[in-house]
Amino acid sequence: MSEDNDTLAKVREMAKLSLATNRISSVQEKNLKTFPFVFFNGVKSAKIEYDVRNDNPIEYELDPRNLDIKYKFGEPATGHFKITYHIDLDDSEDNHNMEKRYKHLEGAVRTLFWQDTIVEININGSLGYKSVKNVKS
Repeated sequence: MSEDNDTLAKVREMAKLSLATNRISSVQEKNLKTFPFVFFNGVKSAKIEYDVRNDNPIEYELDPRNLDIKYKFGEPATGHFKITYHIDLDDSEDNHNMEKRYKHLEGAVRTLFWQDTIVEININGSLGYKSVKNVKS
């Protein structure tokens, strides 16, 4: 269980880094590129577009004596975060329960970033799925 907590903490740190730099890490990018091959059968190609820029400025304190920067992460502006997949699937492959596949892909993306990240999935040139914009209650 401790290993799961460590992994989750690392994922959270990568998400914070995305906010600070307005881009994703190579680990996040690799995961995003891998997800379609995990959740769908017969993936011929998968392309990704994303917007993870933080529109809220991040405050920080600078300690010049120790050359240390402490970031103060408030509530990030993540409502516009969007990951769009363009996936080409082989029609002869079995991809039953597409709605479940969409939901699992959405869940994986939201675990990697934030729960209100919008996930859009285009299959063979047509919109297959788009997240509900606001999942916070």
